[in-house]
Amino acid sequence: MDKEYQEYQISDMPSFIGWACHGILKQNRTTSEFLLNSTQSLLFSTRLSIPTILAGLEYINQRFSNKEVYHLQDQEIFQILVVSFLLSNKMNDDATFTNKSWEQASGIPLSVLNREEREWLNEVKFNLAVTKYEANISVLDQCWKTWVNKYGSCHSEPPSSPTYYTPEVDAYYYSSHHHSYSSPISYSQHSYSNPYPQHQQCNYQYQYQPQYQPTYQSHTQYLVPQPPPPPPLSYYDPAIVSVNYGGFIYT
Repeated sequence: MDKEYQEYQISDMPSFIGWACHGILKQNRTTSEFLLNSTQSLLFSTRLSIPTILAGLEYINQRFSNKEVYHLQDQEIFQILVVSFLLSNKMNDDATFTNKSWEQASGIPLSVLNREEREWLNEVKFNLAVTKYEANISVLDQCWKTWVNKYGSCHSEPPSSPTYYTPEVDAYYYSSHHHSYSSPISYSQHSYSNPYPQHQQCNYQYQYQPQYQPTYQSHTQYLVPQPPPPPPLSYYDPAIVSVNYGGFIYT
């Protein structure tokens, strides 16, 4: 595994992403196994850096934090995550994927990704610069560091009851990371077991107030979600990895 991707364990990140995303989208429930497995498979395929992930979460915050968001199904949340990471990767990374590669990495049809990307860009008026969000991303970075220090795979087991914390907001300068997609890692587990407490609190102290539409309505209808297959043992380029989620019906 390249040094660059030793900045986080792929087994740790899905729970943090699920916790942060559920909080931003005001979904008062624990992260499902479907979302954990889907996110882990996506990270395995794309090798997104921490700054790209945090910027993607902040994009979700900027678009949805002031909206009245109703109960979202797990596939809808995953779709929002994928599009936010797609935009963050294109905006902030030197090595980027095509939408076709994102289709193959996520299992979401290309037509849906294209449509959702256009709608997202139109709603935010094509303003994806991270400079105005640096304070918010700094807080997310501190939340991640606190999370992984307490509950990362290299540390002791988390307590049975939730731990509440408010991290300090340190100065954090966002910088893009160069990406390499040539060195595979071994992957032996298909099922993702979530050992982390789901009700952590983090004081985001967001200051930027976007002026977007007050409600969010999805274009997607869903069946009962099917778990994704395990990632391949030798390759993880999204152009090679193909994940087919049988639970998607798009209208």
